Amino acid sequence: LPECFAGWMSRGGPESGEIYDARTVQTRSDLSSSTRTAVPVVFDLVASEAIWCDLALERSPAWNNNLRRNMNGVTWIIKAMAGLNRTSLLQLVTWHAIARGEIVEDRSEADIIFDAATFPFESERIGAEFLG
Repeated sequence: LPECFAGWMSRGGPESGEIYDARTVQTRSDLSSSTRTAVPVVFDLVASEAIWCDLALERSPAWNNNLRRNMNGVTWIIKAMAGLNRTSLLQLVTWHAIARGEIVEDRSEADIIFDAATFPFESERIGAEFLG
């Protein structure tokens, strides 16, 4: 596909009746791969978490577009990705704050503010300033 994206929208709750509106997509990523099978994200409905996978499989398994027929392979992928011990965004910014300065309680004293409402969605900034 020349253009392909993965993303999701937050809603008030299950069956909230909110309609699809592309403008409300909070997390969107381009899917670009020379493979035919991609697993961008797994949603853990019990923990209410999105587990970012960013997987592109070299070999296309004998998967039809049907989870039931591919449960074994999908189960292994989900277990592998969910079982990874990853650094959280909170850990990352805390480490940066400790290494480069100090954490303050009063926002007016801060040189840099990591606002939970906006910062997690600043993927370009995170990649450039904190992962480089």
